Amino acid sequence: MKPPDFKYVRVDSLEEAKQALSVATDDDAKVLAGGQSLVPLMNFRLARPRMLVDINHIPDQAYHRVENDHVELGPLCRHRDVELDQAIMARCAAIREAVPHIGHVAVRQRGTVVGSFAHGDPLAEWSTLGVLLNAVVRVEREGGSREVPASTWFKGFFDTDLDRDEVATSVGFDLPEGSPLTGSAFSEVSRRHGDFCLASAAAVVQLDEAGDISAVRLVVSGLKTVPWSLGSRASEYRGQAPTEALWTRLAGELPGEKEITSDLHASGATRRAMAHALARRVLFMAAMRAEKRRKDPDNGR
Repeated sequence: MKPPDFKYVRVDSLEEAKQALSVATDDDAKVLAGGQSLVPLMNFRLARPRMLVDINHIPDQAYHRVENDHVELGPLCRHRDVELDQAIMARCAAIREAVPHIGHVAVRQRGTVVGSFAHGDPLAEWSTLGVLLNAVVRVEREGGSREVPASTWFKGFFDTDLDRDEVATSVGFDLPEGSPLTGSAFSEVSRRHGDFCLASAAAVVQLDEAGDISAVRLVVSGLKTVPWSLGSRASEYRGQAPTEALWTRLAGELPGEKEITSDLHASGATRRAMAHALARRVLFMAAMRAEKRRKDPDNGR
């Protein structure tokens, strides 16, 4: 298995990367950061870029900053960097539970968070987390930049809002459990550890002082070509007590069996059944963590 011929361009600054992408035509150029998804696709000849723009040698781009419970990740921040950062792990159980599912340690040592967003795999853990945590992706091109929320970033299977002459330069999001009375959770089903998931779910539940729901977010992947989110319907559950019956009702909001993607790995019915169970699980776990923090703010994490 070998990739087709391509031109390799090593750059030493983001400006050089943007310049290289600006002269590319159609979709014949790709940015190389971790390469843990792109290179295998090239070896199978499922991706055929004529040029690779290698940004690995740009200095000071592997940063991951936590300020006032807001995280900013640079384009060369590896999955493993996040996994080993206790400031992030302590403030978001969903991230703490999701990142170890990303391949294996060797993959997490090389793969990048921003690269995962740019790749746009709807089954990727960061795709689910990005929608859950209202992540914002910053992209740059020669002469300009823009910021795109994760809710509109993912367009379809391996399809994002990234234009051919743009490079994704950072991802930022808030850590939910930096706020009081809030809990989060993530869970997934895969054939083996390290495999792509068949379905995954993540939730954030925020309670009020009385222990009732003030906000709830639920995101499920594996159903469609983009992560599915409970969206604006979540506001309907404000003020209700967090009960098992409510979690079942929330999980019941998932798309119907006929709307769900079927493939050789699982039918739509199977995926929906897994997603329903996962949704109930993460909602329950997130609520229990929020309740624990409500009763014991100092040790509830």
